[in-house]
Amino acid sequence: MIYDSLKKVEIDLFVPLVKNIVLTGGTTMFPGLSSRVDRELRAIFTKERYGGDASRVAKTGLTVHDPPRRKHSVFIGASFLASRSPDDSWCSKAEYDEKGVKAIWR
Repeated sequence: MIYDSLKKVEIDLFVPLVKNIVLTGGTTMFPGLSSRVDRELRAIFTKERYGGDASRVAKTGLTVHDPPRRKHSVFIGASFLASRSPDDSWCSKAEYDEKGVKAIWR
């Protein structure tokens, strides 16, 4: 899925994205996952994009980042966005109880 997504981006965005693949969420905490993703992406790029020339993959700077706090990064990002959203974008429990799902789509 990562490779398929990267195939669809414009060429001038390709290299910056390949250099900054970031794993996030609790399911990325499995031991060895980041090295497996890196290894498999390199193999796919070598075969599919660069016709078997592994040296061209190295030139792209492909990097899979696995930050130590990635287990909580989804929550951290969501809480950051929520803390900065305007008050009128929130729906109270009373409003939701009264209008149901329609309260969210106002």
